[in-house]
Amino acid sequence: MSRLKIATPLLLLLSLAACENANGQKETAGEYIDDATITTKVKAGLLHDQELKSFDIHVRTDNGVVVLSGLVDNRVQKSDATRVAKSINHVKDVVNDISTRQ
Repeated sequence: MSRLKIATPLLLLLSLAACENANGQKETAGEYIDDATITTKVKAGLLHDQELKSFDIHVRTDNGVVVLSGLVDNRVQKSDATRVAKSINHVKDVVNDISTRQ
């Protein structure tokens, strides 16, 4: 029974140590946590921006590259979403797939 108590946490650590990202590439637990942190900070930044907070903008981060999607009213708001995402520490690049109504 004591081996099971030791083996279970080790298996969990190993599974986290080699997570696959959206491109099928392996990423470490630290990289996964960093991407999750970046996503959270970008979402918070978008909610804090008065012009963007009412829109449903989706954020995904993969190896420091932020992908934005959703729908906004105009190109200025789309550009503002990119600006907000790029202002977050550790963002390597931003892919803006947001659509506009105009």
